[in-house]
Amino acid sequence: MPDVDDPKEFPHLPDRIAGLGELAFNLWWSWHPEARILFKRLNRELWKDSFYNPVKLLTILPPEVLAKAAGDGIVGAGFKPAPTLPGCQIYAF
Repeated sequence: MPDVDDPKEFPHLPDRIAGLGELAFNLWWSWHPEARILFKRLNRELWKDSFYNPVKLLTILPPEVLAKAAGDGIVGAGFKPAPTLPGCQIYAF
């Protein structure tokens, strides 16, 4: 299993959407449809092939797909860390 504390876990993840790597390990995404849709937007077919596992998805997505997602506004513009209590990370869309 990938190490959630290792920032190099998804080295091909562009800085603009690097928080997706952290979000993938946080089950918050599974309770919020907008977060699931965010992963699904990256690549619908691979999202299904990964059995809806964001860690696996981020591992198998080609770097050019992630670069495009970071730059096209579909993911990049709608994703940002939201201010939270210390030790608690939540994402806003």
